[in-house]
Amino acid sequence: MSVNGSSTDIILCKIRGNNYIKLRDFAMLLRGTEKQFEVTWDSVNKSIAIIPGEAYTEVGGELANDLDSYEKVMPTNARIFIGDNEIFPTAYNINGNNYFKLRDIAKELDFGVDWKNWTVVIDTTTGYMDE
Repeated sequence: MSVNGSSTDIILCKIRGNNYIKLRDFAMLLRGTEKQFEVTWDSVNKSIAIIPGEAYTEVGGELANDLDSYEKVMPTNARIFIGDNEIFPTAYNINGNNYFKLRDIAKELDFGVDWKNWTVVIDTTTGYMDE
């Protein structure tokens, strides 16, 4: 994966022809860019909050590339918010982590995502465009 020209090896899960990324990994990769976001978990309301513009706070295990298998893939049952707005992206819980379709996040946070030479290319300086 390339973010604004900086490449990182990362595990993506391919589900039904789409690439999914662990939300906390993606927040870590975008930290310091104009599209950075914080991720918080509300255990009482079972909800994920994506907070645009705030720097991501590490919780440990980000970018570990330790997903050996993902036999237990289930749609996430968490509610998902960006700011005060609830969103309904395609997301899965895999081994206790939430994975989101890259294009869903790109669309919601308005940044470019493309595929070139076997690399997912993220450009946070451009807006989202449908395929």
